[in-house]
Amino acid sequence: MDDEKREIRFPLPNEDGTDTEFSPAAMEEARAKMKSNLEHRVGGIAQSVSIAHELAEAIRPALENFARMAQEVSAAMRPIVEAVQQATASFAKAIADFQIPTITEERKQELIASYKNGVNAGGHSAQMLRLIALMNSQQALKRQTLQ
Repeated sequence: MDDEKREIRFPLPNEDGTDTEFSPAAMEEARAKMKSNLEHRVGGIAQSVSIAHELAEAIRPALENFARMAQEVSAAMRPIVEAVQQATASFAKAIADFQIPTITEERKQELIASYKNGVNAGGHSAQMLRLIALMNSQQALKRQTLQ
């Protein structure tokens, strides 16, 4: 038995639960194929990383230039943005402070009654002329504020 070489078989489980035995030579062949495949893949990955590094180095100056220009534009725009913000705040305050003259409903009814009396009397009274002027000015102011 000492002179005899025994072949050792390695059992590997199959998907169905049974075992398949492989000889040491078959195992060595499979290991060599896996090693070759892995070396090939590692070489491809290393080449991809090298290309990515070269690309990054090539575009770095352009990206740095773009970042510098963006900062310069931002700095140049800051006074303009601040001026627009101030103008907007001033405009909003002016709108909030704007007062449209109004008349009470009671006063309006008095003026309408006065107008009707003046028309029935054959003309426009001074009060009616003031009412017409007041209503026209109110409508003009409202149109201006809506524009």
